[in-house]
Amino acid sequence: MKIAFFSTQKYDRDFFLKENDRFNFDLVFFEVHLKQETLELAKGYEAICVFVNDKIDQAMLKELHKNGTKLIVLRCAGFNNIDIKAAQEIALTASTQKITSTVFAIIKQQTTGKTVAYDVMKVYQV
Repeated sequence: MKIAFFSTQKYDRDFFLKENDRFNFDLVFFEVHLKQETLELAKGYEAICVFVNDKIDQAMLKELHKNGTKLIVLRCAGFNNIDIKAAQEIALTASTQKITSTVFAIIKQQTTGKTVAYDVMKVYQV
């Protein structure tokens, strides 16, 4: 599975690449924030992972869904940067988690149905 990461720094890439040894996902990292102007970069990714400054509104959610995105994982504590109501209407899954290994476990579970041991998390089927 291909996963696009937005708003990444070198330390993000280092941590996620190391943890990915257990999962073998195809990871692509973008330093830019996910916003309307950069939305094209997410095309074709089943999962995207965003950070606190990536603002995802209704129009972006519709475009993500149209382009094949099924799962949005937030590497931050809250959901204030995503339009949850719009995500519910579109039937996208959104999850939040700050721990690298848990981000991958969530993606694995949501995309394959296979549970992987991980720490406490919040997953919202929206």
